[in-house]
Amino acid sequence: MSGAAARVGPESEKALAELVEVAVRLKESGLLGWLKAFTENADKLLALAVADETLARGLGLGHAVAEGLREPRPQEVIEAKRSVSELVSCTVKALAATEPAKAKPVGGLLGLMRALGDEDVRKGLGALVALAKHLGACLREKEGRA
Repeated sequence: MSGAAARVGPESEKALAELVEVAVRLKESGLLGWLKAFTENADKLLALAVADETLARGLGLGHAVAEGLREPRPQEVIEAKRSVSELVSCTVKALAATEPAKAKPVGGLLGLMRALGDEDVRKGLGALVALAKHLGACLREKEGRA
């Protein structure tokens, strides 16, 4: 009997069963194929990330986002999920419907008052003001800890 075969016992069988269960879940979720492709091409992907300045910057920003996600409590993340989904969806739709280069400047206070006559402008500004209030409170709290 080889050394590996001699070590197979109840604990090894349990670990193997758990490993198979994880593999099945990864396969069902589609992650197994992704992980396989990643491991097969890790050297190419790393070379691409290093060579592509834009991708490297994106990875750096992604890392900063991941760092920022360490602080919120799990319940805050759960509560924010719906808001993030709605904001991203609406932002993408708004970007698709907007041509920034063709946007006309708001002409002073009177132009702003006319723009505020539009219900959608008021709704969008209301969302931004609500976000700004909570963002400001969070920033003030961080200043107090610094």
